[in-house]
Amino acid sequence: MSRGWQVDLERTGALGPAPVGVEWSFHGLHDREGAFNGLAASFGSVDVRGFTVFGVEEERFKARRYVDWVGLFGQLHLSLSWRLPVPNE
Repeated sequence: MSRGWQVDLERTGALGPAPVGVEWSFHGLHDREGAFNGLAASFGSVDVRGFTVFGVEEERFKARRYVDWVGLFGQLHLSLSWRLPVPNE
């Protein structure tokens, strides 16, 4: 497995007249103590995937990054738990 950042060129490019998108992945080893919100190093390989959209809105450059956090958490043997908001009655 190759290490570091990679871009999928077949899934990267224009999204319309102005914005562009980049599908990316990062392959590495979770080997630094506390590097991920204080989590102990697992010394396992991780594959983080995401998509970033770049564009100009209101005369400002914007970047929006979408990360597959659930996939990463699963590789780190973490679980997500949340509760949906319920209106007070």
